[in-house]
Amino acid sequence: MTTSEIGGSTVTIEQAIEARASQAPEHIALVDSQGEMTYAELTQQVRSLARQLGERGVGKDSLVGISLERGRQMIVAVLAAWRSGAAYVPIDAGTLNPGRSSVPVERLRFMLKDVQPKLVVSDERLQVVLTDAGVETLDPESISLDDGELSVPFAAPSDLAYVIYTSGSTGEPNGVMVDRESLACLWDSLNSTVYDGSDRPLGVSLNAPLGFDPSVQQLAALAGGHTVVLVPEEIRTSGRELLKFIEDHEIDLWDVTPSQLRLMLAAGLGDGTYPKVVLCGGEALDRDTWQGLAELSGVAAYNLYGPTECTVDTTCAPVSGAEPIIGKPLPHTAVHVLDEDRNSVEAGVEGELYIGGKGVARGYWNRPELTAERFVELPSIAEGRLFRSGDLGWYDQDGELHFVSRRDDQVKVRSHRIELGEVSAAIRRHERIADGVAILDERGDPLGYYVEDGSPVETLDLRAHLSQWLPEYMLPTKLIATDAIPLTPNGKLDKGALPAPSDDREKLGVEYIEPQTELEVTIASLWRRVLEYEGEIGLLDDFFLLGGDSLRAVSLLAEYEETLPSEIPVETMLDLIVEHPVLGEQAEVLNGNVPAGTT
Repeated sequence: MTTSEIGGSTVTIEQAIEARASQAPEHIALVDSQGEMTYAELTQQVRSLARQLGERGVGKDSLVGISLERGRQMIVAVLAAWRSGAAYVPIDAGTLNPGRSSVPVERLRFMLKDVQPKLVVSDERLQVVLTDAGVETLDPESISLDDGELSVPFAAPSDLAYVIYTSGSTGEPNGVMVDRESLACLWDSLNSTVYDGSDRPLGVSLNAPLGFDPSVQQLAALAGGHTVVLVPEEIRTSGRELLKFIEDHEIDLWDVTPSQLRLMLAAGLGDGTYPKVVLCGGEALDRDTWQGLAELSGVAAYNLYGPTECTVDTTCAPVSGAEPIIGKPLPHTAVHVLDEDRNSVEAGVEGELYIGGKGVARGYWNRPELTAERFVELPSIAEGRLFRSGDLGWYDQDGELHFVSRRDDQVKVRSHRIELGEVSAAIRRHERIADGVAILDERGDPLGYYVEDGSPVETLDLRAHLSQWLPEYMLPTKLIATDAIPLTPNGKLDKGALPAPSDDREKLGVEYIEPQTELEVTIASLWRRVLEYEGEIGLLDDFFLLGGDSLRAVSLLAEYEETLPSEIPVETMLDLIVEHPVLGEQAEVLNGNVPAGTT
């Protein structure tokens, strides 16, 4: 099966994968913690699960939720949904709250009620939530393998491939609908650029969580006969462990976010034989990280840009030179820079990016008004629909695109898209809060301001409330009470009049107990450095309540590795920080695992 057939939209990704299985059945398709799986074995499992889905009424136009641990069953479930004619919807607790044991239950319930999947392929992680929502589930462990034929025809290119939820400005997440044709064209575009049309099977990482749309482009590599290697969740926050994993598994092509990339550069990316190619996307590349990539020898690096509404990637730039750019449109896509009147601007002039081509999504699930607002037709500019991205940028004289900023309240925090309106709405849902708003601080972290409705609200109570509605990456690092939300004369938020964040303990609702032992004092000092916290930190304080998050937990891990040489393995140490976030508890676990005299 040729690339041109896929690019011509005559072949879907699942058809291409089955063709690969026929051509090279013994080639390795997947590698995970359980070992290797050939293309023949993958196809057998996909067909078996697809038959089970069909027996439960799944077919063309159905939606299949997927909530599984990272592993081969997750991949099989996605491909089986496609092979049955359906589309998949990630109900991915790991994406919603990376590294934390809790998940935003109300957000999950909203997604399930909104999308109403035919059933959810799930392990036991979310069984309680799924049962409460009245959703039928299917445990893939119950599927018996067989070699029977599958009589269901392949879905058409115009059929829906997946629905992925993103943060919404109206206070609720939005499901983005992407067709199979758009996905096939994405693979064709990547294959002819970053893969260079290579017919040699490559080792390709599956690094992103299933609910984060870069996972789609990594899955699509199976259409090219490549070997997809699933990166274990427990090492995704350690640059050193990731580099070792890449070498051990001989991963040629590594897909990464800038936040994770910075950890890998610090750990020595480029010193080994692998990876050969690095694809970076998900958020803007800063100048220092760009230059760090550009200086690597033996590694071809690419900066990819694209909103979820345009099937993952829209532009691509080889990383070279001093200044970050987002490059030129990929095949099958077009990017127009327009002014406020929706007229094209000249090179060098900043405007909003309107994206067209085969990658433009169908729209938002159950959001016709929002779809009409963001997916527009401008016959004077281009044929077909254009997606109004909300991103500002400009073309230079060489036809290269430069990203500038957002024009609204949508931001990227550690590669995750956040609408500040959704965070603000979650704050206002608290029964004892009269008003609330979310902004970004100078470091790019979300802050939450709130006005109490008569009775005091403790930080612990408000954060517990927000955790029911928001993923971990959307939680404000600090919550600040204020007498009123200040407005400008024209009624807009006056950010400059908001009170500055402080490290006042009054709202924490936690008694202060001074650290006593040398180890406790050292841990408190490291917390203060990582959190940039100016107040006192006591034995009963919670790392995450003081403004910690998954990224700062990784920074704390690095500090522990350097300052507290411990007998606890790196991945276990990160679990310690997440599962025992209270300072006194961490000190108790660490006591006896840190050699004397190292603090």
